[in-house]
Parts: sequence; structure tokens; C-alpha cells
Amino acid sequence: TWRKELEHALQRSKVRLVRLLPAYSPYSLSEADDLLGTLAEVGLGVIVQTRLEDPRRQHPLAQVPDVPAAEIADAAKRHPTLTVIIGGPRTGEIRALKHQLLKLPNLYADVSQADGLDAMKVMVADGLLKKLVFGSHTPFFIPYAALSRVVTDLDDETAGTILGGNAARILGWET
Repeated sequence: TWRKELEHALQRSKVRLVRLLPAYSPYSLSEADDLLGTLAEVGLGVIVQTRLEDPRRQHPLAQVPDVPAAEIADAAKRHPTLTVIIGGPRTGEIRALKHQLLKLPNLYADVSQADGLDAMKVMVADGLLKKLVFGSHTPFFIPYAALSRVVTDLDDETAGTILGGNAARILGWET
């Protein structure tokens, strides 16, 4: 039903991104290439969520595996005119994709699940500042924790870039 849902989304002028949850459907991103291509054609971007819940917290009989962040990066490579945001990658996944993030102008990562000691500082030191967008992962996480992860470790200008500047640039909302 994605064509009908996309048509409905396009009638809403403020829609800029579509969120995909392939692990919960299930389908692979290569099976969604027609949708991704169409999103690029109509000027919308996509957030592909790697996970909603940590699989360690799921019942053993109801496991939902993470979507590999590398698979999302591959989709961005296949669709170079489509803005692609990796939703919910962990710090290690973001850092493992450093070269692809820096090479692909259409690929970004949200920091909603980027945890670890000095995670934001390390990723900024990796040169990824312009590739990181704020995400809180609400309602699963407490929004203040996500905010403090960014503002505690970074100076105001750098934090502002992650908290809103990058998203405004990516979505064309800069003033």
C-alpha cells in the first residue's frame, strides 16, 4: 500500500521524510528499491530505523533483529539523490560507517542510540559533525537523556549543529 500512503503524505506540505521499519514488516531494503526511488523522485527523504528496542530486552520467542546499518548505507549508495538517515544506530555502527558517511553526501545518522563514554566527542573528532542529527528515541528513552548526551560533551556551537542545524540544512529549513 506504499503508493497510496505516499500519495496521502504528499498532500501534506510539511512532510519531508518517511520512516521505514523494515525489521517489523519484514522486508529488506533491496525489496524497497522502487519505494526509495520514488521517494527520491518526489523530493522526500527517508529515515530507516535500525531498531526500536534492544533485542536483549525482548522475549526470546519474540526477537526482532536489528537492521544492519551497513544495509542502510548500501541503499543510500544505490539511491544517490535520496536523503537517507540511519535511525537508531549505535556508536560503533556509526563509527564503522565513517568512510561511507563522509563519502556519500546523502547519508546521515541520528544519535538517539549512540551511547558510550564521550561518544559525541569521539564522533565529532572522527569528522562526522555534519553527518549527525539529533534523535531522542522518545517514548522508549527519556528525552532529557538524549539531550544531555549532546550538550554535556560538546561546546554550544557544535551541540547546536547536531541538535538542529544539520536537520535544518538537510531538510531545507535553514533561514
